[in-house]
Amino acid sequence: GKAPTFAGTARWVPGFRDLPAGEAEEELLRHYLRAFGPATVEDFATWTYLTAADAREIWGRLREELAPVNIVSRSASVLRRDLPALLRAKVDRPIVRLLPYFDSYLLGHREKSHLVDAAHYKRVYLPAAWISPTILVDGRGAGVWILERKAKHATLRLEPFRPLTREVREGVAAEVDDIGRFLGTPVTMA
Repeated sequence: GKAPTFAGTARWVPGFRDLPAGEAEEELLRHYLRAFGPATVEDFATWTYLTAADAREIWGRLREELAPVNIVSRSASVLRRDLPALLRAKVDRPIVRLLPYFDSYLLGHREKSHLVDAAHYKRVYLPAAWISPTILVDGRGAGVWILERKAKHATLRLEPFRPLTREVREGVAAEVDDIGRFLGTPVTMA
C-alpha cells in the first residue's frame, strides 16, 4: 500500500556482514579513496558530513595505507595499494564522458579546481546546489549539456567551454549514441 516497507540489509544484499563502527569507518574511507582519490581529509569530511575532527581521526588510523600525491599544486592521498596502477596508467585518446545532473564524480571533493576551471565553475555548480550535466574530458569539466526530449526523438545540446578537438567530438558522439541506446530513441547532437 502506501506505507513504507523495511527489510533487513542481509536479506537483500548478498554477502552483507555488519561491521563494528571503527572497522566500518575505515572501510568507508578506503571505498571513498578508491572512488574519489586523490583526496584530502577535508574532502572526506565534506563528502561524509563527518566533523573535521572525526574525519582526521579515521584518516589517521589508515595513515600507513595512504600514499601522498600532488594534484594541481595541492597535496592529497590515494590508497598505497592503488599507486602502482595509477603510475602505470597510460591513455592514448581523450577519455570523454557525459555526466548527468548531480553526478557523484562532481560531488566527491570540497575544493574542485582540479575538476573545473574557476572561469567555468558557476556553469557547472549552479545556485541552490544544482549541478549541471557536464562534458568531462580526461577527468576535467570541458562544458555542459542539456537533453531536450520530444515524443520520438531527442536533441543533446552541447555548450563547450572552448572548441573541442576532433577526438573529443568523436568521444562525445559515442556518448550521445549510448544515451540514445539507453533511452531507446534517436538522439541528435547540436
